[in-house]
Amino acid sequence: DRAYAMLFLDDGKLIMAGHSSGENESDFAFTRMLENGQRDPSAGPNGQVQLDLGLQRDSCLTAIRYSTDQMLLAGSGEQTGETGFSALLVKTNFDGNLNSNFGEDGLLFLDLPGQHEMITRLYALPDGRLIIAGNAFYGSSYLYPDSTNIFIGRLLEDGSIDSNFGTNGFIFIHRDDCPSSILGDLEVYP
Repeated sequence: DRAYAMLFLDDGKLIMAGHSSGENESDFAFTRMLENGQRDPSAGPNGQVQLDLGLQRDSCLTAIRYSTDQMLLAGSGEQTGETGFSALLVKTNFDGNLNSNFGEDGLLFLDLPGQHEMITRLYALPDGRLIIAGNAFYGSSYLYPDSTNIFIGRLLEDGSIDSNFGTNGFIFIHRDDCPSSILGDLEVYP
């Protein structure tokens, strides 16, 4: 199990989001904790919520609190019949129930150019739009890619692509002098 993000809730509780791994599979997951640091027994078994999205492998690499009662989890997932990973976002409440008004029943795949894509940064703008950023890997292996593009995209509140941003909603950055660039961090100023 790996945690990549920590979210603080209004009632003093916190959420650690990431993914859990089993034999040949992984799932988005989070643990909800009480103000005193103990696991919240009202959230899943022993405070742990595993989101079975119907995929063999999905990995949550970032999360943000989206509203008073919802959060967005993002990373990558392997769709049935595909050979690579696609960028994946999930909108859920703090109990793990998906928001059906986002993407397709709370789940949004973004199949960008490249063999493997992953969202590593996520920001909610004051008007509800989303900025996503991450890596699009090319080549035979995502561990040692022949080249990498960093992408930045903007989505509308329902998860649809905001075509008024970049080219069809995305900006791709490739540095020829550094073919394996990986996005480390990104700051968004409203």
